[in-house]
Amino acid sequence: MLEEWYLKELISKNIQDIWKLTDYYLLKLIDNILNDTKIDQYLQNPTTISEIIVKKQYPEKVYSSLKWLLDRLVLDGYAEKLTHRDENKYQLTDKKVTFNLQEILKQAKQKAPNSIAAFNMLSLMAKHYPEYLEGKKSGVDIIFSPENIEVTNEYYINNLFYNVHNKGGAKILNWDIDQRSNPEILEIGCGLGG
Repeated sequence: MLEEWYLKELISKNIQDIWKLTDYYLLKLIDNILNDTKIDQYLQNPTTISEIIVKKQYPEKVYSSLKWLLDRLVLDGYAEKLTHRDENKYQLTDKKVTFNLQEILKQAKQKAPNSIAAFNMLSLMAKHYPEYLEGKKSGVDIIFSPENIEVTNEYYINNLFYNVHNKGGAKILNWDIDQRSNPEILEIGCGLGG
């Protein structure tokens, strides 16, 4: 019953449509990151993430971040993951990411103005991703810096997608509390109070 409510009522058609736009936006940002950092050149042939890190002189700690980017491209056929002995190899396919960032934003603003905070956060992260990969900035440096804090505040305060999960969490919590005779709640951290 909760799943039906969550998937049919809370995750409305409008949210589903905007989520698709957000994903298209993300894919184009990933494509731009790979182009801007010239990682795309290494991916013309099968290569491992470790090989990219060595060639680009990136810190080892960005391994999972690079893996996430490449795995996301694999999901939609923009890259392929090839099984290798110790570590998978990745290679870009002939499929091109052709989404237009400005057109996607225009559609999102028309359909759901309260979704723009998510697009702004994605843009912010993508803009600083090369510095993150080089080890010059951390995620905290990026999203909580004085010059970027407004984007972060807006993300937690007025964000269609973030609010959906808050409502879902509240409904689940309320249901669980109703099932208990003597409930106790311990909250550890609340972020920015979104």
